[in-house]
Amino acid sequence: MQYLTYAGVPLLTSDAAADATLAYCSALAQSRVTDVVRVPSVDANGIPIRVAMVLGPVIPVLAVPAPEDVLESDDAVFVHDLEMRTAAVQQGLFAETE
Repeated sequence: MQYLTYAGVPLLTSDAAADATLAYCSALAQSRVTDVVRVPSVDANGIPIRVAMVLGPVIPVLAVPAPEDVLESDDAVFVHDLEMRTAAVQQGLFAETE
Protein backbone atom coordinates (compact mmCIF):
# COMPACT_ATOMS: atom_id res chain seq x y z
CA MET A 1 0.00 0.00 0.00
CA GLN A 2 1.07 3.57 -0.62
CA TYR A 3 -0.20 7.02 0.17
CA LEU A 4 -0.51 9.27 -2.87
CA THR A 5 -0.28 12.78 -1.50
CA TYR A 6 -2.26 15.19 -3.63
CA ALA A 7 -2.91 18.80 -2.60
CA GLY A 8 -1.59 17.90 0.83
CA VAL A 9 -4.14 15.11 1.32
CA PRO A 10 -2.92 11.51 1.68
CA LEU A 11 -4.84 8.96 -0.39
CA LEU A 12 -4.34 5.28 0.50
CA THR A 13 -4.12 3.07 -2.58
CA SER A 14 -2.45 -0.12 -3.78
CA ASP A 15 1.19 -0.25 -4.82
CA ALA A 16 0.18 -1.00 -8.41
CA ALA A 17 -2.30 1.90 -8.57
CA ALA A 18 0.24 4.31 -7.06
CA ASP A 19 2.96 3.24 -9.49
CA ALA A 20 0.63 3.52 -12.50
CA THR A 21 -0.57 6.95 -11.36
CA LEU A 22 2.99 8.26 -11.03
CA ALA A 23 3.95 6.87 -14.45
CA TYR A 24 0.90 8.58 -15.98
CA CYS A 25 1.73 11.84 -14.17
CA SER A 26 5.20 11.73 -15.66
CA ALA A 27 3.91 11.11 -19.19
CA LEU A 28 1.36 13.93 -18.87
CA ALA A 29 4.03 16.33 -17.60
CA GLN A 30 6.37 15.50 -20.48
CA SER A 31 3.56 16.10 -22.96
CA ARG A 32 2.26 19.21 -21.17
CA VAL A 33 -1.34 17.93 -20.93
CA THR A 34 -3.74 17.22 -18.08
CA ASP A 35 -6.32 14.55 -17.40
CA VAL A 36 -8.76 13.50 -14.70
CA VAL A 37 -8.49 10.03 -13.20
CA ARG A 38 -10.53 8.33 -10.51
CA VAL A 39 -8.02 6.58 -8.29
CA PRO A 40 -9.18 3.55 -6.28
CA SER A 41 -8.75 4.12 -2.56
CA VAL A 42 -10.38 3.37 0.79
CA ASP A 43 -12.02 5.78 3.19
CA ALA A 44 -11.30 6.02 6.94
CA ASN A 45 -13.59 3.02 7.53
CA GLY A 46 -11.88 0.83 4.94
CA ILE A 47 -14.70 1.12 2.43
CA PRO A 48 -13.57 1.19 -1.23
CA ILE A 49 -14.00 4.59 -2.91
CA ARG A 50 -12.77 6.36 -6.05
CA VAL A 51 -11.12 9.76 -5.68
CA ALA A 52 -11.08 12.10 -8.68
CA MET A 53 -7.72 13.74 -9.28
CA VAL A 54 -6.60 16.22 -11.93
CA LEU A 55 -3.14 15.18 -13.11
CA GLY A 56 -0.87 17.41 -15.12
CA PRO A 57 2.50 19.08 -15.56
CA VAL A 58 2.43 21.48 -12.58
CA ILE A 59 0.42 19.35 -10.15
CA PRO A 60 2.71 17.55 -7.69
CA VAL A 61 1.83 14.02 -6.62
CA LEU A 62 3.96 12.18 -4.09
CA ALA A 63 3.94 8.44 -3.28
CA VAL A 64 4.87 7.42 0.26
CA PRO A 65 4.96 3.80 1.42
CA ALA A 66 2.21 2.82 3.84
CA PRO A 67 2.28 -0.13 6.22
CA GLU A 68 1.60 -3.36 4.37
CA ASP A 69 -2.03 -4.25 4.57
CA VAL A 70 -4.04 -7.37 3.82
CA LEU A 71 -6.69 -5.02 2.40
CA GLU A 72 -4.50 -4.24 -0.62
CA SER A 73 -6.90 -4.48 -3.50
CA ASP A 74 -6.46 -5.79 -7.00
CA ASP A 75 -6.62 -2.65 -9.09
CA ALA A 76 -5.87 -4.42 -12.36
CA VAL A 77 -8.59 -2.63 -14.37
CA PHE A 78 -7.47 0.82 -13.14
CA VAL A 79 -3.79 0.00 -13.71
CA HIS A 80 -4.48 -1.29 -17.23
CA ASP A 81 -6.47 1.87 -18.04
CA LEU A 82 -3.61 4.11 -16.87
CA GLU A 83 -1.05 2.03 -18.76
CA MET A 84 -3.09 2.50 -21.94
CA ARG A 85 -3.46 6.26 -21.28
CA THR A 86 0.27 6.54 -20.56
CA ALA A 87 1.15 4.80 -23.82
CA ALA A 88 -1.27 7.05 -25.75
CA VAL A 89 0.26 10.20 -24.26
CA GLN A 90 3.78 8.99 -24.99
CA GLN A 91 2.81 8.29 -28.59
CA GLY A 92 1.12 11.66 -28.98
CA LEU A 93 -2.34 10.10 -29.21
CA PHE A 94 -3.75 11.67 -26.05
CA ALA A 95 -7.52 11.99 -25.82
CA GLU A 96 -9.22 12.59 -22.49
CA THR A 97 -11.39 9.71 -21.38
CA GLU A 98 -13.97 9.90 -18.62
